[in-house]
Amino acid sequence: MTFKRTGVLFAFLLAGAVACSASVTYNVDLTIGIGSVTGSITTDGTIGTLSNATGGITDWTLLLNDGAGTFTLNGPLSAGHNSSWTAPSSNVTATLSGLFFDFSFSGYLLFESAGADFVCFAGIGGNCGGYSTGIIDVCTICPPVGSEPKVDESVNVQIGTAEGVPEPSTFTLLGIGGVVLLGRANRHVLGNLRNRRRRF
Repeated sequence: MTFKRTGVLFAFLLAGAVACSASVTYNVDLTIGIGSVTGSITTDGTIGTLSNATGGITDWTLLLNDGAGTFTLNGPLSAGHNSSWTAPSSNVTATLSGLFFDFSFSGYLLFESAGADFVCFAGIGGNCGGYSTGIIDVCTICPPVGSEPKVDESVNVQIGTAEGVPEPSTFTLLGIGGVVLLGRANRHVLGNLRNRRRRF
């Protein structure tokens, strides 16, 4: 009976660990020249590279301000879904603490509405206007093309900060708890075997 209870407790611990690895929301608060991008980007909990090939980004709410106007981009899980995302290369990475974009090589991360309101993170030679340097570019009302606020970048930059993510110590405690429960179950089984041997 105790062995069954131990198994049930271990199953709950395992389910808790899986739940901890569920979606992660990253807060975005960037100044881009006279403009800004604020809001959040939500992932499926993937740690590592995020792209259209690997997936990972599930939703976003980003308020764009290019100094001339504002526009809010909403992802597929948000009310008023009006935009999409594109990241064809491996520039975007997620960690337990933040969301990063590596501007040191070609590639981009683009959030864009059907009306061409966008924020673009582009590596060297990336496809957001074909600039020769890495840039962050934001546009809501920005004719003529190229007049939108942008900032040059050339390294791996944090573009979002994780909120409410369990610290690695939480996972360590879950692991220790699992080991203790398994040890206890093992001791119970061994005790039952010894008692059976004594009877014979």
